[in-house]
Amino acid sequence: MKANNAMALKLTACPLIGCATTICIDKTGKITANQMNVCKFWLGKEHVAQDMRSCYYDAFGDAKDLSCVEKMEFEQVIWDMADRRLRNEILIEDGLILLGVMGIHDPCRPGIKEAVWDFHNAGVNIKMITGDNIFTAMAIARECGILGASDDLSSGAVYRRHGVSKLL
Repeated sequence: MKANNAMALKLTACPLIGCATTICIDKTGKITANQMNVCKFWLGKEHVAQDMRSCYYDAFGDAKDLSCVEKMEFEQVIWDMADRRLRNEILIEDGLILLGVMGIHDPCRPGIKEAVWDFHNAGVNIKMITGDNIFTAMAIARECGILGASDDLSSGAVYRRHGVSKLL
């Protein structure tokens, strides 16, 4: 254990961890590298996240009303970003005028895919804990090997409704 920089504060923990069947791990900084970069952005009328956001600034700085079609286009851009595992940040100012949307990418930590594979081969399930949009979380979990193509994802609401022990 010392050669692998693993330390147990209590020796009784060593046999217990050997019996683990599920590990719950925080995404940011453990699964991902916590090195967020803006890799996609939209300014102006590209989109609206919620019905209450009804204006945007055009390229000339004039406030314009958003049509229903533009709102739907905006929502589609957000979902497209999430599918590409980009975290979305929507920029608005007072008066709920849309300024833009950023897609933020946080790469997987080096070696995480191999570690997940090793755990799966040992019969240990990995559960990723995150506050991200469920579609972004799904894309990251698939990229890191936590979720397979046919696996499903559960939200916090599902865990609260059914209880953690039933879902682990």
